[in-house]
Amino acid sequence: MGYCELCGLKGDNLIPTIIAGSKMQVCNKCSSHGKRVNEGPKSYNFLKRKKSFENSEEIVSSYNQIILRELNVKQMTPHHLARATNIKESELNQYLSKRIKPDIKTAKKIESFLNIKLVENVQNDETLINTQQEENDSSLTLGDLISKQLKK
Repeated sequence: MGYCELCGLKGDNLIPTIIAGSKMQVCNKCSSHGKRVNEGPKSYNFLKRKKSFENSEEIVSSYNQIILRELNVKQMTPHHLARATNIKESELNQYLSKRIKPDIKTAKKIESFLNIKLVENVQNDETLINTQQEENDSSLTLGDLISKQLKK
């Protein structure tokens, strides 16, 4: 037996409801002030190790030198490159001085404009993925993960 979190009424049939952005347990009368939440059976997610060879993209480590070299070859200034690729000039200068690393999307913009290669595909040997546990599934436990890390 609990209490309505809105009016304080004691009752057994409290309804999970979102009121003003907060999830509350309220009585039937107070549930009209918000949106009822249907709670089904809870499912648990576990980390499961799956061997896969997944490609991911990374920016090459010498990206600033490649960009500067190509700007010199094409006799362009960073200002021209920034305007052509719709990147802030101050941000581009930080990339060129290697204070910050560009994200993949920005690097691809620069790649396509200058016809250079800044993004490379990298293979990951193993990835941890989130899967739902089934009843007959032999999933890894936290202890399994720790023992595998200790063996490495």
